[in-house]
Amino acid sequence: EYKLLQQHARLKTHPDVTIINGECQDGLTLAFKSPKNFAIGAFWLGVCILSSATVGPIVLTVPTKSVYISISWRSQCSCLLMAVWSIINYIRYSRQSCYQIDESIDYQRLTTWQKIRKDSSPRNLVSTSLMSFFMFMWVFGLVIGCKYTLTAHADVLYCSSGVFILLISILTCRYVNKFEVVGYIVYGVGVAIMLSDPLAKKIGGSTNKLLGNLFAFSGAFGGALYGIISTKLKRDSSQEVCLFYLFLGQVMFQIIIFSRVEENPLFFSMDSEYGI
Repeated sequence: EYKLLQQHARLKTHPDVTIINGECQDGLTLAFKSPKNFAIGAFWLGVCILSSATVGPIVLTVPTKSVYISISWRSQCSCLLMAVWSIINYIRYSRQSCYQIDESIDYQRLTTWQKIRKDSSPRNLVSTSLMSFFMFMWVFGLVIGCKYTLTAHADVLYCSSGVFILLISILTCRYVNKFEVVGYIVYGVGVAIMLSDPLAKKIGGSTNKLLGNLFAFSGAFGGALYGIISTKLKRDSSQEVCLFYLFLGQVMFQIIIFSRVEENPLFFSMDSEYGI
């Protein structure tokens, strides 16, 4: 009985504590605490995926001067939908969170808008803006890479963010497991063999394998910075708010870059018919 009273007192003063098999576990959170929560989460995930996947074919049916205009609209609509779902999900779950307003009283529940104002701090806004920029840089590198080199090569180099994370860890004197180094050495050898294949040729479109490979690999650097920032940010902020600003930022970046796409069918190309 005394142990239960201790656990109750600890839960009252430390809402981040979770009880597992009668023992308190600090900083431990469960993804789903009941079958009902699991069903709701699975349904919500399905809604997000289906809505974003459906908007693409719908947008592509709208007649445009260039297919790339439709592609940019499709991406913008998908990101905007995910931003809306993220904030709805945030409002839904914000009622379950508590913050301490005054040390002299127990934890007091904040309203949804109070919590949004708290989570939407300048630091969080700057961090999520950087995340959006680097995520866009990541995907943009893949798109440009696919224009000039083989799609398979661009995909492999696009997934090379771990190489940059390893280099950043070494330069900042952080712990690096020896198996990581061995793994990336093997990865580098495999990529070198792949890129040196004389039979690998791009059929149709512009061909500049070196330029395409550089774009795809440079985009992976954006993916590395995106991962580093998101890892640090999720420790201090609500994931739902981060996702909302992330997807909203994606929409804004795409609108800025593709704002004059109807007059100039995409940059880095003088071909008025095909663009990029």
